Amino acid sequence: MTSDSTAMSESRPAIPLKLHYPLHPIRATYILLGLNILVFIPTLLMENTVYGWGGLIPLGVLQYGQWWRLLTAGFIHGGIMHLAFNMYALYILGREVERIFGPWRFLTIYTLALLGGNLLVTLFDPPKSLTVGASGAILGLLGALVAYFWRNRKQLVGAKKYLINLLNTAAINLIIGLLPQVSLWGHLGGMLAGLIAGLATIPRYKLVHAPYPHFEFEPATSRELAGVFLLAAGCTLLLALTFWLRG
Repeated sequence: MTSDSTAMSESRPAIPLKLHYPLHPIRATYILLGLNILVFIPTLLMENTVYGWGGLIPLGVLQYGQWWRLLTAGFIHGGIMHLAFNMYALYILGREVERIFGPWRFLTIYTLALLGGNLLVTLFDPPKSLTVGASGAILGLLGALVAYFWRNRKQLVGAKKYLINLLNTAAINLIIGLLPQVSLWGHLGGMLAGLIAGLATIPRYKLVHAPYPHFEFEPATSRELAGVFLLAAGCTLLLALTFWLRG
């Protein structure tokens, strides 16, 4: 009887398991939220001074070597509503990206998207224009999510529907970029840089069977590190091109 029952159980089709990819804890998103809010306090007291020192002014970058503006502009906001809208978007998208990519990949994507957006602003906006805000970096997070769900569209349940929602959101934000006082180049550059950075840093998983079937993260590969390096090199070349064309 024992041998017969064993044979019968072995002949039954295996029940497919629905496994979940592992997720990272959220820390870096809250740090970025805190930094943006902290920087906004002196902006309330010394608006013109903060804008003049840290806002993105292409002329300051290209002719006076004020390279820090490419980063600092992403932490300065033009009013409480501007800050509130961006921080809400960072809270939603940042936590999602950090859970999937992990804190270091998340910060890499955020930084490269911030630089990518501000480099296009420096290249195409009027020399004396002023640009502030984290929108480019945040839309870079959106681009990274597009990259992730496109890559895993066959493995993740509901990924295609979620991907369509992300693409619709991206299109809406690009349209918003056409409005006055909104940086189209910052939005577009940040989104493209985030998309490329996301493709370069998409986490990889391995299936482990013991003590039970589950996925674990694979360590970063040399290919991933090379992708990040090439993207950073691309930002550097874009900066050099900007200086050559407009300097």
